Amino acid sequence: YLWHSLGSVLLQQRRLPEALQAFEEGLTRRPCSSQLLLGVAIVNGQMGHFEDGRQYFLRAVQADPAHAHAWQAWGVMEARLGNADVARDLYQRGLRRCPDHGALWQASAKLEAETGHPERSRRLFKQGSERCPSNGALLTAWAYFEMHQGKLRVAQDLLGRSKALDARAGELYHVLALLYLK
Repeated sequence: YLWHSLGSVLLQQRRLPEALQAFEEGLTRRPCSSQLLLGVAIVNGQMGHFEDGRQYFLRAVQADPAHAHAWQAWGVMEARLGNADVARDLYQRGLRRCPDHGALWQASAKLEAETGHPERSRRLFKQGSERCPSNGALLTAWAYFEMHQGKLRVAQDLLGRSKALDARAGELYHVLALLYLK
């Protein structure tokens, strides 16, 4: 766990070679750690070593098929590379195994919005909020989507629900300010 923590801090500091070294050192002790494999995958993706990243993402989800963050991070990498169908498949596979992970629902809905499928996006936001009723971040993201779809009243209602869950969430107030500007 210490190697994972060290690697995560170095990754956050964008010290990628050192982060990679920390995660890999941890893997010498726990070669099947999904957390460490995910760390190596993320670093490889950020360094532009996408094939290596994919191999480590695969190993991470094989080591722990219910590792929601691994499914999400892999899908995000693929979406950023323009591989929407691959990302969509990864999100769906992750949601089958981890249906109560709000960030997976959010990433999946965002992908649909970005690829021109607003009704799919809306459906995913709705399903996600039903599965994760206490996830204010998901409601805030949904409100942001609806605001850009011109559904200002819907966005306002979603932000109200989000605020009731966590009135201290900074992103909530950012989206609320954007809504007021509109």
